[in-house]
Amino acid sequence: MKLYKVGSAVAIGVAVVAALPVVAAVAKPIAKKAVKEGLLFYEKTKIFVAETIEDMEDLAAEAKSEAAGMKSEKTEETVKEES
Repeated sequence: MKLYKVGSAVAIGVAVVAALPVVAAVAKPIAKKAVKEGLLFYEKTKIFVAETIEDMEDLAAEAKSEAAGMKSEKTEETVKEES
């Protein structure tokens, strides 16, 4: 995931905020929106990454469980064949 884009968005927002004294009447609403959008993007990205990690952990657990079940079935078959 390219989280540096979030940092760039926030940095741009901060840079715009720094220029506010010069063009305060026009730039303040724009800067505020840029910072807000950057923070919202960051939060959505955090949630997306957390959900993706959880999904991958679930898939890994299911695969591990199925693999253990298959191994158990093969072991039972081998014991029956040897008897």
